[in-house]
Amino acid sequence: TGELVSAFVVNLANPYIGSVHVLLESGGFGKDNACDSLPELLIKESNASHLHPLDVHKITCVHVRKQPTYADFFSYANSTLADQDVLLANTDVVFDETLARVQRPVDAHLTHVLSVQPPPYRGRYREIFGAECETEARCEVPRWSGWVSVGNSWDAYIFHAPLPPSFNFTRVDHVMNIPHAENVAGYELERQAGRQLSNPCLHVHAFHWHCIGGGMHSKASIRKMTHRVVSKVLPCYDCPGMAQKIAWCSRGFLANISAPSSQRLFIYPTTVQACLSGPQDLEHLDAKLQNNELGPCRKPNEVGCLIAHGEWVAHEHKLS
Repeated sequence: TGELVSAFVVNLANPYIGSVHVLLESGGFGKDNACDSLPELLIKESNASHLHPLDVHKITCVHVRKQPTYADFFSYANSTLADQDVLLANTDVVFDETLARVQRPVDAHLTHVLSVQPPPYRGRYREIFGAECETEARCEVPRWSGWVSVGNSWDAYIFHAPLPPSFNFTRVDHVMNIPHAENVAGYELERQAGRQLSNPCLHVHAFHWHCIGGGMHSKASIRKMTHRVVSKVLPCYDCPGMAQKIAWCSRGFLANISAPSSQRLFIYPTTVQACLSGPQDLEHLDAKLQNNELGPCRKPNEVGCLIAHGEWVAHEHKLS
């Protein structure tokens, strides 16, 4: 609970988040005052409340009887947040100032999805909890030796409400914490709502604060139902819908991955480039790739890293 509530408090203090809407599950009858108790809960359970003033005026709390589904969230956005940009996210995801990189208003034909990464080293998480949090990084360059499902998982959506009146909410009437739930929701956003998905997680950061306690995934499975899913929504570098175009590798030298031994390391080798300090580094490139020494470029002026144009890879639609 401490992580979730602290993540909520940190996001509440984010100046790029104008308001926070909570669909609060009460767990049954006799708890209609759960929303009234929310500010007290945030102060009591949060490890971050002493670092951030609790701006309760930004909170709109709505009491619900059961765990909300994607259908509930999208319906709420349509009815309550029409003509506004909406950030829909799991509770354990924290955002920073990079939200400002999103072009406003969000294009009505686009939805950003954000794959998560661990909290930054010696950052806010450690300041609050006194320890680092090494969650699995899903905002990565897709390698055969790494987490091969890069581009198949995301924990946040940024879109402009409302969705089209013709949107069939029954197709997304499942909770967010079922495995592959996001792939079904993403498919319906692309095919029904006409919102092309883009994954600018290297531009807009989504940090996964989940190192204390057990997993939160439901034991139910989306695969027991007949749905179509979308996958291969890979992290992009030349992403649509950004406020400004970022000049990646601005202080370096871009090199294609040409050696066959290096190409075999990547799932989509023709999309990958290395940002090196200069041409003199080319002779050591293959060895560094074999030793997994180069990670994704996370800052425009960073060198000794990789740029993978996930936006060049077509999304895959299939039956689950």
